[in-house]
Amino acid sequence: VIVLRFLVFALPFMFLGFITSPVLLAINQRLKSLYCAFFASLVNISLNAIFIPKYGFKGAAAVVILTQVTLFFMMCYYIYKCEKMSLSFKIMPNLILINIIFGFIALALKSLISIYYAIPLLIFIYFLLIYLSRCIDIRQLFFLLKIDKA
Repeated sequence: VIVLRFLVFALPFMFLGFITSPVLLAINQRLKSLYCAFFASLVNISLNAIFIPKYGFKGAAAVVILTQVTLFFMMCYYIYKCEKMSLSFKIMPNLILINIIFGFIALALKSLISIYYAIPLLIFIYFLLIYLSRCIDIRQLFFLLKIDKA
């Protein structure tokens, strides 16, 4: 239960990764996406080797958070570098608020329903919150969900 409280802080970066990863694929930067995943894996393995012996499962949870943050910011960097697309800082307060609300919803749901039902529901809630807060419009959402047939 303690670990889940830590991991809730990694969820926003995981869900933001669900946005940045398809963008890299959509702009034909599959190799950059692979570099990000590989580097994040190295960070994860290295930090686990350091933190787990000293801090146990709490250290492992902290490493997951650091890994997700690293992966997200690397993908943002490559998106900006390749397409000169960047996250607008005007929407950052909304995204922070959404992630805080999302964290509370995730904590509340964990005691109400099974994890198997909670995960798809949380994914839907997250994208709904992003859409309702006007951080993303319907055109951008369809762009992110576009499947590259190449």
